[in-house]
Amino acid sequence: MNLLDKAPTLITVAVLAIIFACLERQVRSARTRFWTFAWLLVFIHFLAQAFEPANGTVNPILSILDWGALQASAVVFVVAASSVVEDRVKRLWLLLLTGVPSVAFTVVGSYDVNLRWPYIACLTACFAGGIGFMFCVVRRFSIASAALAMVVAGTGLYTIHAALQGSFDPGATALLGLGFALPGVIMCRNQYRTTPGVLTVIVGFLFWGAVFPVSMLTGRFIPQVHIPAEMWNVPKMFVAFGMILAAVEEMQEALRREATHDGLTGAWNRSGIMGILERETLRAERQAQPLGVIMIDVDDFKSVNDTHGHRGGDAVLRSFVKQVASVLRPYDSLGRFGGEEFLIVAPGCGQAQTRELSERVRTTVADSCLAVNEKPIRITISAGFAVYTSGCPLESLLHLADTALYVAKRSGRNRVEAARDEHAPMVAQQIPVARFSDVYESVRFRNSVADAQRMPQFFEQVESAARQR
Repeated sequence: MNLLDKAPTLITVAVLAIIFACLERQVRSARTRFWTFAWLLVFIHFLAQAFEPANGTVNPILSILDWGALQASAVVFVVAASSVVEDRVKRLWLLLLTGVPSVAFTVVGSYDVNLRWPYIACLTACFAGGIGFMFCVVRRFSIASAALAMVVAGTGLYTIHAALQGSFDPGATALLGLGFALPGVIMCRNQYRTTPGVLTVIVGFLFWGAVFPVSMLTGRFIPQVHIPAEMWNVPKMFVAFGMILAAVEEMQEALRREATHDGLTGAWNRSGIMGILERETLRAERQAQPLGVIMIDVDDFKSVNDTHGHRGGDAVLRSFVKQVASVLRPYDSLGRFGGEEFLIVAPGCGQAQTRELSERVRTTVADSCLAVNEKPIRITISAGFAVYTSGCPLESLLHLADTALYVAKRSGRNRVEAARDEHAPMVAQQIPVARFSDVYESVRFRNSVADAQRMPQFFEQVESAARQR
């Protein structure tokens, strides 16, 4: 093939490298950064290949740029697919342990070194380092890890035996084949989402890794069969397009999370937790199961902001959410309802279980000491809870929990109160008429009287309480 024949593939890979560079600016993560770097190395591989003569001896420098860049890209893809990609120290160790010896193997081969020990040393260091690193990271025995280690170890022993016999091509084929197949295997284990983009990447990597042993076996056993060079590049395109699709899916997931989660604390935001509450009430109604709702407010949070500043207050809220999340069950949900007020939805919890969960949250927060600006600080919370009963409107359920929270705050804070039917008139009696406009402007009051049909009844309660006073 001349340079003109290789130009389409070269241009395609160059465009892909540019696309990944643009994606990296949108999806700022270590994984997309490594993807971009790996495709740049693939482009260097094709660029060096374009200048290699069709016949005759290849310049060692071009050969190193060709196969060395391809081998390095395989190692970068492995790091990008691994669970240590976000850990700077561990990913550096993985690059050193596997990247240096594998690229060194291609350098030795490019210069046609006839000594056997450099090849054996590179193969031993690469395979042993990779297996050792895997077990250091996993730290836990599993059948999948053991099977992967056995495959890698068996391949390594085969290539070392071949190198002892003076055959070095199996080593190069094994390093490239495993290097491009392993990202697909690792993604099968690590990916919690099986989206079309992820599946395309996995399949593409597995076929890309299979290209090298199939090419070697085809050339050895059926040399008369001619397979066009572009056929071998098809898996690369699968991987590239799958990665682009996966990046778009990741951006969509980030936007979806941003729409339903609080940016400061990572808990569900108001719309997100309300959606969960609506879904759980429908399930509780359908299955005749109890449902607990807990309204939480951080006590005297204004003084925290006044003393430590708004950044300190933000740090307190983030730590508070982590503490509460550590107490909740996997199927409980925590959402930021507004300001320093939070809502917990606890499926399957009746009166006793909801009170127990509320107390456990309260004591966990009260017993913990937070560090804000290197200064220890303790906070407490007040909580009110209500339990869903069949036919109870969602607004009424929230109103009951919020009223119980109000009673807890009025009763001395750092306590838990259960919702009772007599709480509604109690709240009205405790609101002075002169302060009614302030209460109306508060977030909690607006939430509790959002339904216009209940406004006249609320006004009547307030006026009746005022006359009695």
